[in-house]
Amino acid sequence: MLSSQQSNCSYTSAFHEPDPKSQSETLASQHSEKWKQAEEIEIKTLWGMGTWQTVDIPCNCTELPGVWSYQVKRDCDGNISKYKASWCARGDMQMPWEYNNTYSQTSRFAAVRTIIATAAQEGMELHHWDIQ
Repeated sequence: MLSSQQSNCSYTSAFHEPDPKSQSETLASQHSEKWKQAEEIEIKTLWGMGTWQTVDIPCNCTELPGVWSYQVKRDCDGNISKYKASWCARGDMQMPWEYNNTYSQTSRFAAVRTIIATAAQEGMELHHWDIQ
């Protein structure tokens, strides 16, 4: 169920510059300091949640590279509310024999649909948030 504030939003992002596609674009941006802060927050969050651990790479494996993904979050009025940076592992660079050595906690789409259908059937409200 949408709140009255959410339902009155008619904002579109078509009038704003697109999100940066690379780290070099963020460094050349007039908001480069905000992007650097967003990257630092993401790294601190990933370390704090125990996402990474420092290990020696076995001789038969290679380090999996990653890329930054950037997004400007805006409120209903189009004002910037947050600069969001996400570190993404390049799974497409993974070797076939290494597939069983990874784990990423994700939801199956069928489970998400079930939750949404149950909430709709029971007249419940659903909320989501960005954990930091």
